[in-house]
Amino acid sequence: MINKRKIMDTALLTATASLLTLMPMSNGYAQEQSPQCEKHEYPYNQTLFTCQVPQNVNQIYMVAGGGQGGYGTGSTGGPGRGMIIEGTVPVIPGEILQIGVGSHASGRHKGASGWQPGVGAPGGSSGTGFSALGAGGGGASAVIGSRSGVLIVAGGGGGGGGQGGGGGESNGADGGNGGNGALNPGNGGSGEAAVGAGGRGGKGGQSGKTSGGDGTDANSAGAAGGGGGGGGGYIPAKSGAATGGGGGGLAGQNLAGGGGGGGGVSYIVSSATSVKERPPLPGKGVNGFVTFFSLGHSTP
Repeated sequence: MINKRKIMDTALLTATASLLTLMPMSNGYAQEQSPQCEKHEYPYNQTLFTCQVPQNVNQIYMVAGGGQGGYGTGSTGGPGRGMIIEGTVPVIPGEILQIGVGSHASGRHKGASGWQPGVGAPGGSSGTGFSALGAGGGGASAVIGSRSGVLIVAGGGGGGGGQGGGGGESNGADGGNGGNGALNPGNGGSGEAAVGAGGRGGKGGQSGKTSGGDGTDANSAGAAGGGGGGGGGYIPAKSGAATGGGGGGLAGQNLAGGGGGGGGVSYIVSSATSVKERPPLPGKGVNGFVTFFSLGHSTP
């Protein structure tokens, strides 16, 4: 006869053991197993980093950047980028910090993130002929404390809209630019009109979820460009607003370019000080990052 009580007790013990690995070791909490946090730059490498706040530290100066949106094929709108956000962030001695870094998007494919809710969205498919796919949105970067909650998020950029067909890859109607991920994220640009209306750009931080909104597919029978995917972002706790990942761009009509995806929402905890936002890093295919610049005590 199966002992149901024994099976339930075993399952409960297993679940409890899993939870304890995420709890701080100080003030009566269970022991954690992570390296101590220190001055360090965390790049995107398809993993979630962890570190433990030293017992003599209660603030860290953090800098975070989101992943760049993608370039579609053909002559498309440019990608949105992740603005850089920084500040002195309060932390709790002994807690574990999880650091997820977002990647740039590659073509239609969305940007990933170690912090999985903050992923970008894929671009929409194109129509026939020389029209182009919409590009994917970039992934967000984030630092999350095991006791403090979400501390900082850098939203990803929206993907560029796809080119509308026009008899060749160099003379079609351009797609719209992707919006930048930021505290007040940018909207995607509208696609260039040709024979038919250009696709409307997605709104920054309007997907209502942390992942970006998908770019809209073009009518397969036409030669319009697909919409760009929205960038990954963050929805603040208890927020009634539909903010988070960027909205996906709409596809163009007939021969028109697709709209760019909106940028994702960035965030920094309200108790942070010396908060700044500055332009994103230049270059093509720029991944996100998180850097801890200094660790110390707050001023009494």
